Amino acid sequence: MTAILGTPYERGNSDVICSRAFGSDFAEGLAMGETAVNGVMTMGISASPLEVSGRKGLVAADAIKSGLFVYVQASDGGEAITPGGQVYVVAATGKFTQVEGSSPANIPVNATARTAIVDCIDSEGKSYKGFAIDFPNGL
Repeated sequence: MTAILGTPYERGNSDVICSRAFGSDFAEGLAMGETAVNGVMTMGISASPLEVSGRKGLVAADAIKSGLFVYVQASDGGEAITPGGQVYVVAATGKFTQVEGSSPANIPVNATARTAIVDCIDSEGKSYKGFAIDFPNGL
């Protein structure tokens, strides 16, 4: 089975999904921050990760503020993911990892890994490597 990025697979009281405008750097399954102008989702070295980007619409996209079993994009480092371990965000890309890193350090978030790395797709069918995380109280 191929997993869909940015979608909570376990629905219930833990998931909070809202709509946000998105910038040109938007992709599904990334950690996103919000700019001060119009709440546009963006990720970069200056943004604090607040949510995971979900499915795109015509003018807005889903933003998962909290959830269980949410597939996210894995970093390009190719490291193994251990379920139950601490999760970090690579500040420059918004991708997720379990490597703390240095210079600059990856950003620790309030999430734990749920699965090892698997094949994932976005809503347009593009393939990515990713893994599921749990963040019931937000990133």
